[in-house]
Amino acid sequence: MGRRLTPRKIINYIVFVVVAVMAYKVFFQSDKEKDFDSEEYNPKKTKNEFNDDFIELHRPKGKGRSDDHREKVKAVKDPDELDDDVDDVKKKQRDETDNLIKKKDRGNKHETKDKINKYKDRADTARNHDSKNQKHSVHEVDQRDDHKMAEPVKKKADENVKVRVTEAVAKVDDVKQPKDDRKQLLEDEDRLRAERLKKLRKGSGEFDLDGDDMQTSKEKNARRKAFFKSLSEVHEQFDEDAEDDHFHERDDDLAITTAVWSDNYFGALQLVDSVQRHLPRVEIGLFDLGLTSEQRQKLESLCKVKVHRTLLMHMPDHMQDLSRNLWRPFVLQMALGTYGHVIYISPERKLKSIKDFKGFVAQSRIGGVSIVGRRRDYSTYVVTHPDMYHYFNTDIKNLQRTKHVEISMIILHNTVQVRMKFMRWLYGCAVEEWCIAPPGSHTKCDHRLHANSRLWANCHRYDESAINILLASWHNYQTKHYIRRDTITAHYDGRDVSRKLKYCDSARQIGDL
Repeated sequence: MGRRLTPRKIINYIVFVVVAVMAYKVFFQSDKEKDFDSEEYNPKKTKNEFNDDFIELHRPKGKGRSDDHREKVKAVKDPDELDDDVDDVKKKQRDETDNLIKKKDRGNKHETKDKINKYKDRADTARNHDSKNQKHSVHEVDQRDDHKMAEPVKKKADENVKVRVTEAVAKVDDVKQPKDDRKQLLEDEDRLRAERLKKLRKGSGEFDLDGDDMQTSKEKNARRKAFFKSLSEVHEQFDEDAEDDHFHERDDDLAITTAVWSDNYFGALQLVDSVQRHLPRVEIGLFDLGLTSEQRQKLESLCKVKVHRTLLMHMPDHMQDLSRNLWRPFVLQMALGTYGHVIYISPERKLKSIKDFKGFVAQSRIGGVSIVGRRRDYSTYVVTHPDMYHYFNTDIKNLQRTKHVEISMIILHNTVQVRMKFMRWLYGCAVEEWCIAPPGSHTKCDHRLHANSRLWANCHRYDESAINILLASWHNYQTKHYIRRDTITAHYDGRDVSRKLKYCDSARQIGDL
């Protein structure tokens, strides 16, 4: 079974058989006509593997084959009877081979293999005999049987190939057409994000983010537990359906506030000038984040202006970074506690018009908070570090469909709902550095923020991201309840407005809190 049947072997077998048959006829026909002296030769008996009769082989003593001394064979039986025996052997072996092939087709592979190996061993033994007629018969049977055994094997191999091809085609037919790579990527990311957030709802679960080592994961988990513990300690009971008296304030009760330090001092002067012209009866609250004594004194001399010290130096180190606006939740908390109804305008912006000003205020009364700014084509999800979601209860899919707003103005009312649903979470996140500014976060995005982008751009908007997320979740991602396009403020243009400002002598008495 170990040998491989090739076309060349088949041809060699056929040629050998033809030559052997011709030699057999010539050899035995010439030997019948001659007599041999029995004393000149020494008989040597050998037994045929396929026949119980003995054949005597006579060879010359000490001489090679020549015309006078050739190998002469004298069989016990007549040559005709020997031919019949060879035919019987062939028939017997052919029948045995056919039976083995049939058993192989029925699935008896192991039994068939053993018997075929046994037959091969017997055939190899027969080939080693000196009798040419025995060699011829064995070769003929071997050639025929190898050919017969090769046919079912080849047939079985072809059937196996067909089966494998059929199975492969079936699998290809069953495979669905792949979805768009970008859409598939979003779905996979949403699924993984949902699995990670599932255990983190309501302050439970462990951080398990890709790329975090064990120490970092433990630190994140400890910080998150401390965050939720601190929030649970600040809780007020309230009825969401009850009407709040704070929502009926007059427009004059609103205070316009901002943060000011030495770098944006002239921008604050321009804001004060615009408020004095458009809303002369509205108070202006400026929260000092780093003014000089002269700058502070001049601002306190302006009409309707009050400068508040913030004690920012006692806040966590990350909140003292003025370039990233991490201090804004702190200023909003102070403003809300000081005035009750607040319009916060970003530093270095001013009022350019009060057209539909009442409409802006009316919208803020829907939930207590309204943001005004530029609505972007991409979602908040694109510009928010993933670690921030572990602190807020957020629906990622809805957030991916919610447009991000670059905030220029915020209107807040000091109600229980605003304190519990918005300010408590915003201020708590601002105090926890790994919430407001997760490790590795930065403002520069990896790629261009194209329209309708839904993939994270590896950048972060700090407090602006937090405000967008909290308000979207609060209002069930219905942006019409809390977003307005900015049509009433403009950026600081660099003009000197010192001569236009209104000074009040009594204002100098308005000092520190």
